[in-house]
Amino acid sequence: MVKTVGYWIRVAFPDINQSIGSALWTVFINRDVYTPDGELIRGSFRWWGGVIADVVGFGEDYLSYYCNYAPDYLCDEVTDILLKAGWKLEYVAEICKGCGKPIERGEIVAFDFKNNTCVHALCAVPIKHIESEPTKNDYEPFGFFRG
Repeated sequence: MVKTVGYWIRVAFPDINQSIGSALWTVFINRDVYTPDGELIRGSFRWWGGVIADVVGFGEDYLSYYCNYAPDYLCDEVTDILLKAGWKLEYVAEICKGCGKPIERGEIVAFDFKNNTCVHALCAVPIKHIESEPTKNDYEPFGFFRG
């Protein structure tokens, strides 16, 4: 019998509800997720939302969980339960091309269209004392204006 990711979620959370579903979505996104039997699962934000909606089973669809971030304390509890149930969660941070530091989950980022990379928002538009209003040229190096 093939055990699906939904099966493993139900094993870890037999009394799953919408709050736990939101926490699962928050914990699973942007990670390599290994089920207790070692299967690597990678899914988009929408895919995880759909899987969790199916498991919670209140007749919802992926939009009920898509970008529905749960509070940190609940995510920590859900993560602990997953790890005790044999799940493995891996996250490798992307490196900011502006400052060289990792971009952690939940940090505000800007996308550099010219170089197809992410940077910390403050690396894209640093906060500094300015004598005049910013112009288009101040933002041009980061690809915010395409002409």
